[in-house]
Amino acid sequence: MNYIYIYSGKLPSYAKVSINSVESTDPEANIVLCSDEGNHLPNVKNITFENIESELTKKVKEINYFRDETNPLWTTSLLRIFYLLDVVKFFGYDNFIHFDVDVMIYKSYNQLKNYFDCEKFNITSITELDLIFSYSFTKNIENYQLICEKIYEILKNPEKYEKKFNDSKKLNEMMLLNIVYMENRELFNILPSIPNINNKNKILFDSGTYGQYLSGASKTLLSKNIIHEDSFVGRFLLKGSASVKFKKRPFVRFNKENFELANLHIHSKNLDKYLPKGF
Repeated sequence: MNYIYIYSGKLPSYAKVSINSVESTDPEANIVLCSDEGNHLPNVKNITFENIESELTKKVKEINYFRDETNPLWTTSLLRIFYLLDVVKFFGYDNFIHFDVDVMIYKSYNQLKNYFDCEKFNITSITELDLIFSYSFTKNIENYQLICEKIYEILKNPEKYEKKFNDSKKLNEMMLLNIVYMENRELFNILPSIPNINNKNKILFDSGTYGQYLSGASKTLLSKNIIHEDSFVGRFLLKGSASVKFKKRPFVRFNKENFELANLHIHSKNLDKYLPKGF
């Protein structure tokens, strides 16, 4: 399985912990790091944006949607949607897993493949407005390319979408993905993040709330165990019928059963406190 990391700027040390979690968890992993800097990590295919950039990505850059934003993160987060497509086309891959660099994984692809729809883009959802790269998988590159093209069409004429979905303010990449999802649900499969007693394999995907509950928020004191009701998982946890634990592995305790987490999105960036078994 191909695991693709996209990062702009100097690679933080916690990203290397995330990459090592993939190496420890999935022995069949082929890991690619694509960035704007010449990284040389061992056992990783290192490549730069300029080596793989497609015409579609260049067109998105020319739109310069976030030209008035001072934080470059808005632009880099948007462009990584397109760089993912560029990477798979450059190497000729027919599948990929992608998540943010502050994510740890605890299950291999083979342990999770029954949760994926191979015809669709599988991704986590955090709120009614946001799809998020806490975990994603696709085996249908044509389907993913169609999603990219639809985002590009929105960016060419964004005003009506900004007005409809974000009070006429700029749309971040999570909102853009979600708009395409709402208008084309047949292209997406939302990965399960809340326990279901009918879920026989009992594996969940952290869309962000579980990881923040356990580890807290980045650069924020006393943020552990805080639950925000704006997320799907937050509203579930606020009911008080479930608990989130990390005991050599992360899991959710619900209805007297343990539901293992395939990943954790560690907002606090202290990934080394949540190492997978065998790390």
